[in-house]
Amino acid sequence: MFKNLFKSKSSSQNDLPAVKTNNEKKKRKRSRKNSHESPAQKKQKHKSPPSEEAMLLSSQLKLLSSQKRLQEAIDLYWDVSNDNVRDEHHACIVIDCCGRCGNIAEGEKIVQKRKENDENINVQTKTALLKGYAHSGMIRKAALLYEEMMQSRSLKDRPNIRTFNTMLRGCLWTAATTFLSSGEIHGGVVTSEHVWRSATTTTKGRNSVNITPDASSYEYSIVLLCQALCCKEAENRIKEFTKKFGIRPENKKNASSFIAEDASTLETLSISFLSLARAYALLGKISQARIYVTNTLSVVSTMSDMNSSGQSKDDGVKGKESFQTKGGKRGWKATETTENS
Repeated sequence: MFKNLFKSKSSSQNDLPAVKTNNEKKKRKRSRKNSHESPAQKKQKHKSPPSEEAMLLSSQLKLLSSQKRLQEAIDLYWDVSNDNVRDEHHACIVIDCCGRCGNIAEGEKIVQKRKENDENINVQTKTALLKGYAHSGMIRKAALLYEEMMQSRSLKDRPNIRTFNTMLRGCLWTAATTFLSSGEIHGGVVTSEHVWRSATTTTKGRNSVNITPDASSYEYSIVLLCQALCCKEAENRIKEFTKKFGIRPENKKNASSFIAEDASTLETLSISFLSLARAYALLGKISQARIYVTNTLSVVSTMSDMNSSGQSKDDGVKGKESFQTKGGKRGWKATETTENS
């Protein structure tokens, strides 16, 4: 056995070519890994800090956007004096303004121009465009853009938590619709469940994303399930949500009050219970509806007790992060308030 072991070892001279070959393999692997990157993406890796001109343009565009002065923001963005200044960050600001002002067509022009110039379009810019589609009721375009992002080779170009929640909100605003031209169904619980599975199913390869649903994600998906009268599915998702966020009844025998690691998650729980009560009422299952009405009141009572005792809704157990400031509606509002202040 020992002879065979020593026999399998080659001399140091014979090892050298093998080491060289392994290094060459590593180089080829790195080369293949980066071969899909466009010139804009390669340039992005070595991007220098923003200039004073770029920061000034950002401030001006943010001010115009906050005041919904869309045409002035568009004119400033396209001004020839900014040809060497504007980047994807400025594009994102203007596209978001286009969406909020109901003129997402102008946002599409900005994205198209960047594509023609082979300029980088980051996930924030695409999310702003998706948000504009959702606000405008263009759920098919929103869904197709989300799928396009899912197919991105680079993980950083795939949907993030904000993209995910924006898509779910769009599903809330638009009922499931059949498009006669393609025979596809988009919107409502049909799209939301497809998006949910794509984000929460662990897969290897191009369809994997780095998304951890937050409280807002659960709220949107549960409400959508209840709107579709999928009560059992909604109940299962509520159980998943409460387990993940550490929410439990204070008394197991009588759910008259609840304990939560993050107090703000009780908002989501109350909305979820109320949506489920409504769904059961529409189905004529009054006893089930009453149970969830009672649960809703219990959660609201718990929230009221917390407020009266001086505990902020953003207070949580020490060492626990607040889940609400990442990608949900409260996260967006918090960001917009900070940017506009």
